[in-house]
Amino acid sequence: MNLVHRNCELDTMDRIFMRSKGEFLKYIKFTQKELLSNGQFALYKYYLKNKNIDIEDTISFVVLEILQKVYGIEQLKISIPSKETEFYEKVRILAPELEFLLKQYHTFIEDGEIDFELLRFNSSPIYFSKLKSKVAIKYVYPKGENINRIKYGLYSTHSFLTYIDPFKKKYNFLYELLSNENVTYDIFEGFQKREIDYLLEKKIIFFDINNFIRVDRIMSLIFSSFYYEEVISFWHFPLEIQKILIELEKQNEVEFENSLFTREEIRYLNYNLNKKEFSNGLDLRNKYIHGSNSESKDVQENDYNVILKIFILILLKIEDDILLSKREN
Repeated sequence: MNLVHRNCELDTMDRIFMRSKGEFLKYIKFTQKELLSNGQFALYKYYLKNKNIDIEDTISFVVLEILQKVYGIEQLKISIPSKETEFYEKVRILAPELEFLLKQYHTFIEDGEIDFELLRFNSSPIYFSKLKSKVAIKYVYPKGENINRIKYGLYSTHSFLTYIDPFKKKYNFLYELLSNENVTYDIFEGFQKREIDYLLEKKIIFFDINNFIRVDRIMSLIFSSFYYEEVISFWHFPLEIQKILIELEKQNEVEFENSLFTREEIRYLNYNLNKKEFSNGLDLRNKYIHGSNSESKDVQENDYNVILKIFILILLKIEDDILLSKREN
């Protein structure tokens, strides 16, 4: 899910801007991504409409035909609002259905089947952080200062390692410099060599046969993911990298989780759908259920589109989880 908060996207103004403790940080890049994705979704919905296809029917097809029949999640249910329903009513129908879909999948993961009798007795709201994946190791997170030091040294634009003769300000970060130039150890200043020595010691960089410094291809892929994505989806990486990640976990450098969503995806869902975590959450689920939503039809339509967008992202997440479980086996 590319719409989530990412620290590498923050600029200087984003970092120093005053905000309350419990507030979700809507920084410049995040707002741009939201506006772009909402616009793209509205255009795609309009495109399908011109083809006499309702996106709600597409969602229903994915649930009932793909997830249920192709991937074997038997008895999976979904209720889609009718075409004639007002937008505020559509949100009131679809938001709880989104949660109910996740509850069904959670039951399927826990018990291997969906027990609707049990679900009927469970009226408590869903916690995205408690939803588990079908695979034992789903995500890998960096842990501790060693990983942070390496990813900062290689990829941070605030690092001092690229400011060397004869390149000065030509490159933004160390990986970019070492990938494009023939750099020798002696051109670094004494205060820079400490970090270069650390990267050499950790075998992130090495000397080639001409004594130029190069970046290890495998390690660079791992640490670029940690820097830009802040998480690695374990089964989306080749076996060679999986073995390195397992070793890093044994060394207490990374930690594994088997949740359905990443930590930032959970924050993103909470920001949009409720106020469990953030004081400035959009609260799209609760405000429509309790009738505190806007009276503007344009706002209602936009809110409904956001719910639809999130619904589709969750369907893609569930499908990916099932496919990964087949790779694990």
